[in-house]
Amino acid sequence: VLALYTDGLVEAPGIDIDDATTALAHRLTVTETQNLEVLADSLLDHAEQSAPRNDDIALLLVRPHA
Repeated sequence: VLALYTDGLVEAPGIDIDDATTALAHRLTVTETQNLEVLADSLLDHAEQSAPRNDDIALLLVRPHA
């Protein structure tokens, strides 16, 4: 899965951006779903629960066909 996102997904007050990016990459690899909408919802829910966000979030998930 290719994930394109704005900094609002990983940037929040009091959260190290490198740690947040690593956590996002981990969630992308361990979430077992073929449905990209479910995966996107999971990533957005996790971001909202981890810290308050003051920035907008844009997220695009793509699964290339082999």
